[in-house]
Amino acid sequence: GALVSKQARQGLKSLAAAVSNALKKERVYEAISSSPVLLHPGPKRGHAYKDSPRPVLRRPLQAPSPLNLEEQTPVNRLALVWAAVRSNGPLCIIGLIRLLPTRSTNYQEHVSEYGLHWNFFFTLFGVSVAIALVNPPAQYAALIGAAILVVYQILLTKFGLQDYILNAPRVDLISANKEGLGSLFGYTAIFLVGMTLGAVLFTRHATISRWRHVCLGFFATSVCAWGVVFLCEGYLGIYVSRRMANLPYVLLVVAYNTFLMGLFISISIVTRPVPSHLLAAINRNQLLIFLLANVSTGIINLSMRTLYASDMQAFVVLTLYLLALSLTAVILERKDITIKF
Repeated sequence: GALVSKQARQGLKSLAAAVSNALKKERVYEAISSSPVLLHPGPKRGHAYKDSPRPVLRRPLQAPSPLNLEEQTPVNRLALVWAAVRSNGPLCIIGLIRLLPTRSTNYQEHVSEYGLHWNFFFTLFGVSVAIALVNPPAQYAALIGAAILVVYQILLTKFGLQDYILNAPRVDLISANKEGLGSLFGYTAIFLVGMTLGAVLFTRHATISRWRHVCLGFFATSVCAWGVVFLCEGYLGIYVSRRMANLPYVLLVVAYNTFLMGLFISISIVTRPVPSHLLAAINRNQLLIFLLANVSTGIINLSMRTLYASDMQAFVVLTLYLLALSLTAVILERKDITIKF
């Protein structure tokens, strides 16, 4: 009996120790996973989930991706594309609505910009669907965008796509809108590069030193992009073309945007950053402000001969234009109104 009692006591002690260790591990896990510090880069390479809250850890795993890491089940890409079509369908409707009055009123526009029927709303819709089809992780999106851009530029220069876009007659629906369709590749690449840059920018960096590294990274990216643009134009004979959204055009967009972001970050480092209420107001209703800007531009172009306007007339019109759009955004923000489509 004494032997059994001794073994029982030892078993209870072992069980208590195991439970204690488990509780300690759970408390450590809870302390780590409930910290308010966001995901940040690790000390050497990769990313470390240091002091990351559980929602931040789990939200990326719940995002639609080709492989869900929690369930290890493939995500249906067709379902993602269909969801993108449904959610961005209003852009197509807006594009059609814009097409009707511009054609019926003989609105001044260059057919060579996007094509006979195409406009930028169709481009936004096409890019949204393309991103849903590719569905890349943000950290690799720029690499995928670069690959798409290189293949697109090879098609332009080596397989006659550039000659088709610039010189082919408009005999059917595709050739009538060849600029808009072709430039989808370039604008998709811009969006993919922006995904990676945004992931770097919106990662929380706890120290000024980390922000300095981010700032230098943006400036370095800008310098490299400018260098490739000059190489393309000076030695390869590939010139910037917004019409085709080719390689140097995309790199030009990346170059000046990364330079501006680096400039903004450096200013924020040396001065006390002040939140911009106007920027927050415009961000809240971006699509609405964009639509109002388009409609306002159309009204101005129809109401006056802009090509022959004097400098003072242009200054007054642009000032009133920006003031009206800014006031609209601020009023909506003050009224706590968000208009979604």
